[in-house]
Amino acid sequence: MPPSGIENPNKMKKTTLLAMAAMVAAVSLAEPYTRLFRVVNTQGDCRVRRPDAEAFEPVQRNKAYPFGTKIECGEDSSAVLLFSETDAVRMLADTRAVVTIESEEGKDTRVVTLVRGTLLTRVGAGTTEDFVVIDTPAGRVRAITGNCKISMERTRGSRHEPATVDVEFRAEPAGKMKIVGRQFIIPVLKNGFGARVSSYEDDSYTVVTDLLGDYGIFVNTGLDADPPEPYEENQSLNRIKMSTKAALRIWRQKAEVGDTTVVAVLATNSAGKGRESFAFAVGKADIAARSNVFIETLTNDLAAAEQSKADYTQDGAAQDGSQGSSDDDFGDFSLPADGAAPADSGDSTGGDSTSGDALFDFLI
Repeated sequence: MPPSGIENPNKMKKTTLLAMAAMVAAVSLAEPYTRLFRVVNTQGDCRVRRPDAEAFEPVQRNKAYPFGTKIECGEDSSAVLLFSETDAVRMLADTRAVVTIESEEGKDTRVVTLVRGTLLTRVGAGTTEDFVVIDTPAGRVRAITGNCKISMERTRGSRHEPATVDVEFRAEPAGKMKIVGRQFIIPVLKNGFGARVSSYEDDSYTVVTDLLGDYGIFVNTGLDADPPEPYEENQSLNRIKMSTKAALRIWRQKAEVGDTTVVAVLATNSAGKGRESFAFAVGKADIAARSNVFIETLTNDLAAAEQSKADYTQDGAAQDGSQGSSDDDFGDFSLPADGAAPADSGDSTGGDSTSGDALFDFLI
């Protein structure tokens, strides 16, 4: 017996071990959402390739995987990437993605890079901003809340058209997101609105098409290579008002001297008529111009180019790409939807080098 007033050493040891076990258990429960992520609700053929692995392997349901893992879902397959109890991204059929994490100033951002296919988000309204972001060739999807859909497909090039990548962004009625692309920013896409961003693979030409809704787009003017946030308060950005079927076209070209990127922009209305154009050199505040001189010519050239592209496609041009499934169900993790996603407007995109050259003449 220990002396009176002194705790039994065996009892103290047992209490310490129990406390340590509780701490380990707490860390283990938190770990899947801080150092790892889980893959749940898998259906069909889903495979992963961990950062240290040489090949893909079948997904183990509900297993936690390290960041840096590549995931692919085959035909008629899907999986949910779970980052917390309230935040998840669902991969639909024929989708491939890479999941990484970025840490900056004490903030961890889960980044899902879409390689092909379709992703659906489900992010809680109380989640920290940019806890989950989606990277695409068209730009980074940030400030996600609720249900949003991001789909991507590639088109093989031909003798008439270069290879392109098309990314569609749609916000469900209760969803919201911000899209930060190269030279353009869509600060808020919500309430069922949608946008399509189509780019040449060499990044020389991009067109942003309003699929549905009235919203604004900010365009860089060259005062800053990467405009500082908050964008809404940055008065140096050009503000373009968009409406359904309106488009914003961006041409990029390297200057012959100084390796500076020269950018030309043309905004067209829902009928395809030009309404505003300007040009600038990235990072050069003293080289910029705004003019309407070429708008009518550009509009006609673009219409002719797009009609030529449409005729060529109808004649059986070889094109290739993957389109994600329209299924937007999260299974056990779904949120109630207030309505269906808007229908595709069917607006075509395209352009020719002649139009781009004319815009660059603004800088002369």
